Amino acid sequence: MNTVAYLYSFMLYALLRHPDILARVTAEVGRVAPDGRLSFDSIRELTSTQGLVLETLRVYPPAPLSSCTARRTFEFHGYRVDQGTRVMVATTVPHHLPEHFENPEVFAIGRDFRDKRRDEVYAPFSVGSHTCLGAGMSEVLAVATVGILVSRVRLRLRSPDYRLAIQSTPGPNPSKGFRVTVV
Repeated sequence: MNTVAYLYSFMLYALLRHPDILARVTAEVGRVAPDGRLSFDSIRELTSTQGLVLETLRVYPPAPLSSCTARRTFEFHGYRVDQGTRVMVATTVPHHLPEHFENPEVFAIGRDFRDKRRDEVYAPFSVGSHTCLGAGMSEVLAVATVGILVSRVRLRLRSPDYRLAIQSTPGPNPSKGFRVTVV
């Protein structure tokens, strides 16, 4: 529940911080579901909204680390890791590297993540056998949630220049000062 709440909070922040993206997503939802009702098939047509979800997960991953146990002893950059040692792997570091994502500091919902997923440089839900079982479901539900939200309410940040503060316990999440207003 925490990671879903954090993802939704970060998505709201990103939407409200980028009025052009909010307008694009709102228009898309209005075109795909003019009556405000989303079907599973219509969710697939919400490509900008899906881009919002994926980009939010790139910039604000709810689970940036994965805990593993070394199955065998190995050396990594001069450090010995013994079999049985618990290791924290920062799976989302590549999300912010320009060799993997052009202009990584820019929030851009038009990125193509297909190759990045295959190459495991886009890993908001970890990688390999450690991938969260709810990853796909989380993405679909997030698209649906944003779609329903933008079709039914108008929101704004408490001030146009508000900058999100992030705390890290129990996972990366907006600080207690994050609030939105229903207009």
